[in-house]
Amino acid sequence: MKWLLIAGIILMVLAALAVLVGMRLPRDHRASKQQMLAASPDVVWSVITEVDAYPSWRSDVKTVQRLPDRNGCPVWIEAGRSGTITFTAERMAAPRLLVTRIADPGLPFGGTWTYEIEPAAAGSRVTITENGEIHNPMLRFMARFVFGYDGTIGTYMASLETKLRSRPPRAARCVRPSLSPRSAHAGHPHAQRLVELNSATCPADSAEAGTSEVMDE
Repeated sequence: MKWLLIAGIILMVLAALAVLVGMRLPRDHRASKQQMLAASPDVVWSVITEVDAYPSWRSDVKTVQRLPDRNGCPVWIEAGRSGTITFTAERMAAPRLLVTRIADPGLPFGGTWTYEIEPAAAGSRVTITENGEIHNPMLRFMARFVFGYDGTIGTYMASLETKLRSRPPRAARCVRPSLSPRSAHAGHPHAQRLVELNSATCPADSAEAGTSEVMDE
């Protein structure tokens, strides 16, 4: 019983110290992470803006509830590791810029995430910048010394990279061998071979089939 009392006193002292340190930390903070992703900006944009699909690939999100749009931008509630949080998109400039904000003034924290997507040789360069504010001193201490200001961004980036890697590869363009007027003649020795290549490489190509190139979503 004595040791439990001592342990309790120690924990209370440590908590008080954490609050004191947190009170000396600034309320606002800025954190940013950049990552190269093997997908085009259009593909990255389609994944990060399809909020209904978040639970299928984000490790820290269990459910998403869509709310009525606000000023033409989506509003939704995420339930997961950080609790239940309402978000809204403030700015959407496809496929380069997205700004989202925590839209729940009752929470002890808030702020925005700015997603910048730039084309790169390997696919896309994605930068996420958090401009956050933490009102609770204890949470300030935890964010600064335990989780890290960029901890949530790192988790999001890792989940996004895994999601993009799991996408089916882009189908190759079907190129039909060319039949010149001379080689198309029935008597030409290569005419039959070219006809066979046409059928083998583009079996579904017809007037009704449309384009044979499969584009990323």
